[in-house]
Amino acid sequence: FHNTKSLKFFDISNNKLSEIKSHYFSKLYNLTSIKIENNPIKFIEEYSFQNCVNLYNILILGYLKLVSIDDMAFYGTKNLLSLELNNNQIKTLKKDSFTGLVSLRSIDLRFNLIKSIDDFCLLQLQSIRFIRLEFNFLTIINEKFFKNLTNLYELYLSYNLIKTINSNAFDSLINL
Repeated sequence: FHNTKSLKFFDISNNKLSEIKSHYFSKLYNLTSIKIENNPIKFIEEYSFQNCVNLYNILILGYLKLVSIDDMAFYGTKNLLSLELNNNQIKTLKKDSFTGLVSLRSIDLRFNLIKSIDDFCLLQLQSIRFIRLEFNFLTIINEKFFKNLTNLYELYLSYNLIKTINSNAFDSLINL
């Protein structure tokens, strides 16, 4: 990608791409949107999108085979507004899975295998307005999951296995 610095939109859907390595898109400074659907990608390594500061529109990573997102994978995408990770095989959301996504407004995690969310994973998403977590395997909604997400307007949790919702799990969601 060294000679494609002016590229704004990149779509490599429906191919055989198997991995997204560290710094994979780091030379594509002007990208505003990336679409990578229907590829057999299992992992996104740390710093894969570093230097994608103009990536503000959307990052689509749906219908892959993702089982894990490395910590800091999205670091450097501070202007990204929408992230789609639906229809994957993600089981756990770790503390630093979404580090760097300070402007993110919408995240779609539907149709994964998510059983657990680190208490502080979503805490960094201070600008988030829409979270889609339907069709996963969550059993408990902890009081720390959505703490301080005061801009959240819509939260979708249907079709999970929720048995317990802690009494103050939604206390800080003043716009919900």
